[in-house]
Amino acid sequence: TTVKIGGIGPMTGPYANYGLSEKNGAELAVKEINEAGGIAGKQVELSYQDSQGDSESAVNAYGKLMDWGMNVSLGCVLSGENASVVAAARDDDVMLITPSGSADKCIEGNSRAFRVCFYDSYQGAAAAQYIKENNIVDTVGVLYQSDVDYSVGLYNAFVDQCGKLGITIAETQTFTASTSTDFSTQVNALVASGVKLVFIPIYAEEASTFLTQARGKFAGDVYFFGADGLDGILGKVEQDPTIANNVLMLTPFAADNPSENVQSFVKKYQEAYGATPDQFAADAYDAVYAIKAAIEKAGSTSGDALASALTSLTVEGVTGTMTWGEDGEVSFLDEIMPTAQYDAAKLPAERTRTVFSLWMPYGCETAQLQFTADCGKNQVIYITGAQIVPTHAWAYVRLLTGLVFCAVLDWVILLLTRRVKFPIHTLRGRYIAMALVGIGVFACLPLGLG
Repeated sequence: TTVKIGGIGPMTGPYANYGLSEKNGAELAVKEINEAGGIAGKQVELSYQDSQGDSESAVNAYGKLMDWGMNVSLGCVLSGENASVVAAARDDDVMLITPSGSADKCIEGNSRAFRVCFYDSYQGAAAAQYIKENNIVDTVGVLYQSDVDYSVGLYNAFVDQCGKLGITIAETQTFTASTSTDFSTQVNALVASGVKLVFIPIYAEEASTFLTQARGKFAGDVYFFGADGLDGILGKVEQDPTIANNVLMLTPFAADNPSENVQSFVKKYQEAYGATPDQFAADAYDAVYAIKAAIEKAGSTSGDALASALTSLTVEGVTGTMTWGEDGEVSFLDEIMPTAQYDAAKLPAERTRTVFSLWMPYGCETAQLQFTADCGKNQVIYITGAQIVPTHAWAYVRLLTGLVFCAVLDWVILLLTRRVKFPIHTLRGRYIAMALVGIGVFACLPLGLG
């Protein structure tokens, strides 16, 4: 017999980046566990079903997984999807642990439902708290999606905390799924408000559209602050990563965390999938190992037994050392990353790190300015500003360009010296002149070409 773990999420469509990341992270964990002998001597099977980001499809996917014989559920990627299956999991005595379903209500009503990620009301409050504690701004604008539980939950918590902290919300704009392709009205209203920070608790797909349409309309010192749903934004704007300049986000995972277990996970993920893992991959990876620990503790795959076991366990994962309460919420016992102060006036170059490579003209790659902060509950904040920076590839292109230029210059000099007796008509003189001119031109090639 085997242990069958099922997951549901968008494998296609605009939110597929989240679903595929979670599937990859879970697959990697299952592969490691099986190679190490399985769970209590049993091999693990994993099946992910495509929900296309739709709650009704998620319900159908859950039914398919139960027909397959699912023992434990990784729930759903999106909060709305997870809310649609949490009652069924309760009735079927299946423990559910969602890596990323963050809406407060998406695990309610089921004592066997848990999550690995932070819940929305915490994230919304943490964002406001961070803005206040670091004196970033006193007045903000907000753009949220009014027909998505995730966005609404973050918005409500943010507004509530802003009221407590004395942060003024000067402008609030909304949109829905049917109006998510044209943000001209929202952009104009937020620009007119004069705010220096816009809170955008939305998904990366919609954020990429908004930021693209907002480009050049806001002042250069205006920042956009979102939560974990913005993870993956650079992949959405890879045609021009500078669109993501001045973007801030909350996320529980840092791929460049020097911890040995994190770097081991990152290396294995990159080898398997050719990409750097994001928080969704990390959360799913941790969720599978939490399931393993619970089954080994309980000696059973019964939902009640697993829930009882999980609340008594401490699990060390790549997102931190975790414990769970009876309400299904996760708590972290360790500080994930050190604290760094946000400085709106200056983003130091020494904090630049590469998050992924993107070939562009003249071999430049995308880089990301990163800051981290504790935020009171081991929550990590990344403050990102995508920029184009020179790489070794650029140096190679410059070298090749210089060599080509020198070759052309040599050919021109050869032609000229056959017609006019130049002082540099000798072979040695010609090459000395060629080298001097080539070096001068090579050194002055415009960096702006990248």
